[in-house]
Amino acid sequence: MARANPTIPTNPTPLEDSLDEIADTWTEPDPKILGVPGEGVPAVAVVRGQIRFLSYNFVYPQPCSLDRLRKILRERGEYHVIRLSDHPAGYRKEQFRLP
Repeated sequence: MARANPTIPTNPTPLEDSLDEIADTWTEPDPKILGVPGEGVPAVAVVRGQIRFLSYNFVYPQPCSLDRLRKILRERGEYHVIRLSDHPAGYRKEQFRLP
């Protein structure tokens, strides 16, 4: 049996389930997002079925594949499902729009 790697944090909810949860709230005034630790105070939203990654490091949100998101989360650590208004960066829904 493989042993868990203690340096890779795990979230008790599978990523796909968390993405489904936040996608179902995007039309609400204060939708749920994934708060991600790390430089640039990143956040992930699912807008019209598309995963979007937003950070202070980007001018615009970045469309993100599920595989890319998994890689980001492995590098940055555990994510948390939170309300957009609770994210420390103070992002607004409009900021997740693509140019």
